[in-house]
Amino acid sequence: MAIFQLTNDETRRFDAFTKQVEQLSARFAEMDEEDADELGRFVTRFKAKSKDLFDTERRLNIGIVGQVKAGKSSFLNTLLFDGKHVLPKASTPKTAALTKIEYADENAMEIEYYNEEDWEVITDNARIELDGAEYESARELLKMAEGSGIDVAARLQAGKERVNFGSYDELMNRLNDYVGENGKYTALVKAVVLYVNNPLFQGLSIVDTPGLNDPIVSRTLRTKEFIEVCDVVFFLTPCSAFLDKSDWTLLSTQLPQKGVKRLTLVGSKFDSGLRDVLRKIDPNDPFGGDDNSADNIPAACELVRSKLTARAREKVMEYERHLRSRGANEDIIRVIGNCREPLFVSAMVQNIVGREAESLDAEERNVYDALNEFSANLSDELPIVGNFAEIKAIQDEIVAEKETILEDKCAKFIPTAREELNGLISGFREKAQRRLEVLSGNDRKQLIGLKADVQNRINRIRADIQTAMGEWLAKIETQKIEGVRELRAAAKEHQTIETRSGTETKNDSYRVSDSKWYNPFSWGSSHTVHYTYEVSYTYVMASDAVDNIRRFMLDSEGLIERAFSEAVNHQEMKRRLLALVADNFDLGDERYDSSLFRLMVQEQINKIVFPVIRVDCSSAVDSIAARFSGQLREGDEQSALRNALACAVDTAFAAMTDEFERSANEFKRSLSGIGDGLQESLLGDINAEFDKILGELDEKDANIKRLTAYIQEIDNAEKDVRQ
Repeated sequence: MAIFQLTNDETRRFDAFTKQVEQLSARFAEMDEEDADELGRFVTRFKAKSKDLFDTERRLNIGIVGQVKAGKSSFLNTLLFDGKHVLPKASTPKTAALTKIEYADENAMEIEYYNEEDWEVITDNARIELDGAEYESARELLKMAEGSGIDVAARLQAGKERVNFGSYDELMNRLNDYVGENGKYTALVKAVVLYVNNPLFQGLSIVDTPGLNDPIVSRTLRTKEFIEVCDVVFFLTPCSAFLDKSDWTLLSTQLPQKGVKRLTLVGSKFDSGLRDVLRKIDPNDPFGGDDNSADNIPAACELVRSKLTARAREKVMEYERHLRSRGANEDIIRVIGNCREPLFVSAMVQNIVGREAESLDAEERNVYDALNEFSANLSDELPIVGNFAEIKAIQDEIVAEKETILEDKCAKFIPTAREELNGLISGFREKAQRRLEVLSGNDRKQLIGLKADVQNRINRIRADIQTAMGEWLAKIETQKIEGVRELRAAAKEHQTIETRSGTETKNDSYRVSDSKWYNPFSWGSSHTVHYTYEVSYTYVMASDAVDNIRRFMLDSEGLIERAFSEAVNHQEMKRRLLALVADNFDLGDERYDSSLFRLMVQEQINKIVFPVIRVDCSSAVDSIAARFSGQLREGDEQSALRNALACAVDTAFAAMTDEFERSANEFKRSLSGIGDGLQESLLGDINAEFDKILGELDEKDANIKRLTAYIQEIDNAEKDVRQ
């Protein structure tokens, strides 16, 4: 049910606000058509949010928000489905579909396919031979669709499909076909709604968003549409890259201003953060550990929480000061202020709690073993690392207060929208002011000379970038060769299986005569004497072979990750590329007084994103486990196990080296694309910007007058909006 119906007075206030923005758009249209269009889109969003909020079927919208690979699906599986892998992990951006979960009397899932227009855009992007994520994902989706054997046109025309399910296990099997990384229909699915007959979901709409860095534009738009009507957000940022620039931009400039009433900052993959600081401390080392390491889990938890919480507080307090300096709404400041105290969780560790080590999969066992090395009592410490008790407490609180949350949102709907509008107009003013400074400070001759100088400097940057990239590519190739050599040595080591010795007690017997010469009746009688004796034997364990393969795979994954990290240090690469620009552009030179130009250079550097390499070849274990079990004592059985182990390790080695080769080549292509993209974007953006400024300089005085008048109009508009 709707929290309240719009009264006549409230309807008049909504209409008055809408009219005010439409009038602003009309006023701005004469001076800046682009800004006027943005105001028009704001009005459209405001009307859509108004309609949504007062819908009679309105639920409390809870969003799980974060970048791709922040662990959102795993978080929801642990929180809502007791750790069952109901929502498949979106391990690559191409499979990151928006998934909504709601209550219904009948268990069902509703699949929304791309429409023909969406697919046409994806098809066009797939034909563009560029390395950007948008084009690469489009090519992958097209390849998936072509290899699936399904009738693509029929699915696109179908629009939506509804599929019933009986249990979570059945749902897992069915859902994987539609949103799993290699699902039959995944390539064509834009969004999924799960209707679950579980009282937990009554009155709620919980959404696993694909992330605003989704390379598929139509899915990003769908995520943005949901954020517009979101009430409560769990914002996930991985502890290993806690609150990076992209996270903070989304968190601070999007969510509170869009009307989110409750915001919880969650540091996901807490176990990864712990493993970064856990170290064995040498008791003979006179200097001991340091402030950035710990030798036990409780100390590591305290260290990581302390450092990441300090980072969150610093960012939030700085932003709060910024908001107050421009007179922002206190409700928005309160919402962002909640992020001062983030929660830290590990969905994987929470799923391990209470389970036997033998029941864990390879990834879980890897985490378990890594933590167990630093624990005196891991069963007691796992719930502390998982920490979902705090999340569940917040969930219960939200469910209990959902009507209060919606009532508060309704009461502050227009003030929140007014604050968003004010931020929009402030952005217009900043852009116009920068343009005015450029026009006022330069003439055409100066700018033409500056443009030629900049192009010469960019040519030098091109050469420097190519040199740097060549060095990194050579390092990757060297590390690949060395890595394969180490993989081969590891394979040989893991093909050896230990021969064990054991003893067992055997039972035997013999007959003893009872005949007595003086007793004819005893003649021919006897009794059995039983006895025991120890027998030594040798044997091999089938489980040792399985463990050898598992350890080989885990060691190999770690080896490959180290090879890439040693070849290219991400932070060092960013510093060097930034230094290349700084060395060629003296940004303190008076000729480069354009703040707009400075921003362009910095923004291009900030676009650099490095790939994360993951290798998985765990299937090699199956060949041993299926054929052997327990102790093997017979010589032919032991020989068979050793031969099978050798074959399995050889197979795993081949798979690992193939994946290593493929990943290395992909990584090198990615780095080359980063270099090319940085060069082209710098040159393209700067040339376009200079051409635009030169065009405006043809009528310099008129444009300065126009921009001055526009800035005054914006100042007047800001005053009107705040009234």
